[in-house]
Amino acid sequence: MPSTWSARLYITLIVLAGAAAFAVSLAHPVLNDQARFVALLVVAVVTSRMKVRLPGMKANMSVSLPFLLLASAQLQLLPTLLVALAATVAQSTPRELSRVRLVQMLFNVSTVLVAITSAYAVQHQIRFASRGVLLLLGAAVYLLVNTALVAGIVCLTSEQGLRRTWAGIFALTYLYYVLSAGIAGVILGFGIRWSVLLLTLVVVYGAYRSFQLYFGAMSSTLAPQMASAGD
Repeated sequence: MPSTWSARLYITLIVLAGAAAFAVSLAHPVLNDQARFVALLVVAVVTSRMKVRLPGMKANMSVSLPFLLLASAQLQLLPTLLVALAATVAQSTPRELSRVRLVQMLFNVSTVLVAITSAYAVQHQIRFASRGVLLLLGAAVYLLVNTALVAGIVCLTSEQGLRRTWAGIFALTYLYYVLSAGIAGVILGFGIRWSVLLLTLVVVYGAYRSFQLYFGAMSSTLAPQMASAGD
């Protein structure tokens, strides 16, 4: 639980923004393609459990983003938010349920809902662009909004400056967002079918293992430096 009033206020505002986004989706409860929704929901939840901790931070990153981007590009707002909500809850739930932190989960869910709603708004407001371009725009908007919101809470709960914090998060996750947009683009080209999604899981798992090894090595390098700084 954040101890400062500014961090509590920030979390409250983000949670309210996430709730507002979900409320807007409930006003237009459209679900035209149930099969596609179920497929993306299942794969997003499964891959959300493939998560790695970002070096030097308490936050973690899962490899479910390609499927959130596909939902944003191919589904209506409500099913898109349901996919994002389920994936984020699955990602934020620790193996030991007793360690669940409600405030942290609410913030994580709300952050993703705000980010994916922003991406959805851009993708569905631009009329004269190809599906690939819209997918890239959605990924870019999601990247900017998500990293900015996370940097905000990190800044308020630590002694780091906002610009430095955001730059660090951006540098750590930029390649992941590019890869996610690329994977989503390939799936979109072949069509969202179970055979394509299952084959993609192999690629996504390979990416997860690579990030796990890379961030693990980086954390090992940072640990002595952080220990020395604390002495």
